[in-house]
Amino acid sequence: MTDNVAPLSWDPYPLSSASFPRHTGIDAPVPRNPAGSRPSEDETLQIELVIERLVTRFPSVPPTDIEAAVRTAEKRFADAKIRAYVPLLIEKSVKREIGNGSALAGPVAQRQTTKGP
Repeated sequence: MTDNVAPLSWDPYPLSSASFPRHTGIDAPVPRNPAGSRPSEDETLQIELVIERLVTRFPSVPPTDIEAAVRTAEKRFADAKIRAYVPLLIEKSVKREIGNGSALAGPVAQRQTTKGP
């Protein structure tokens, strides 16, 4: 018994690399922020959404204190050349600081010590 198997009748790579360059993701364009330029509108929107998420996640912390912590963290990333992950890094940084009690320690600690017996 012999099996008659036909070869593939289609080419999995129909376009040659000369006519259509392939992007593997490594050489794809990366959003960059030239020195001294302002963040993009998308980044600004993402940072505002970070503030909203943190306010929802930490209801015991005043929203103004959360916003101040986010703006402080945002300044630390002002010179970042690759901007794609800046909002995520800001959010993680502020979460860690609030969780440790180190961020906002002054305003939050004062409120907690002045409340009730």
